[in-house]
Amino acid sequence: MSPIGGNRNDVMRFCHRSPRCPTDDDLLAWTLAREAMVPLNYGAPRAAAALAEQVRWAAGNRATPAATLAAAVTARAHAVAHEPEQARRAVADADALMERLDTGARADTWLTHGEQKHHVHLSHALIALGDTRRARESQQRGLELSAPTSTMTRSLLTLDTAACDHHDGDTEQACRRATNARPPRSGSGRS
Repeated sequence: MSPIGGNRNDVMRFCHRSPRCPTDDDLLAWTLAREAMVPLNYGAPRAAAALAEQVRWAAGNRATPAATLAAAVTARAHAVAHEPEQARRAVADADALMERLDTGARADTWLTHGEQKHHVHLSHALIALGDTRRARESQQRGLELSAPTSTMTRSLLTLDTAACDHHDGDTEQACRRATNARPPRSGSGRS
């Protein structure tokens, strides 16, 4: 969940303080789409899919960052839940929405859905679907769009590539790649 709170009133208070805020419905949909990632990341893909599907219904067919994110999260959730038909439909929907997003909605900000974010989500969904060719294409494009200092994104994409290696039968290469995916330690002593 976002740091601005867990209910509509908290979201609306945040929105009214923000100088460049999307509409109330857009911000609420974005917040709920982000919220749907929580159960996905904690091993409850069906709960994530249910939340993301609600966001998709609320966002309608409009090409917004929230609708695009919700479709991508839906694709990941259905793929991980072994629901390939729903996952493939959601991947196609996410791609179609991404194509229709305007330049501002594709910017790399918290309230947008940039191409890099899109490829990180699609990579995960495509791996779970067993489509390692397309997953690798998304990983490559995501890396091309990532700054060298974007260690989290680059590490996630490298781990996804390791998952592709394993799926494709090269477990030894997958282990080497996964071992090297960890970002370098900072001077703070933290990992």
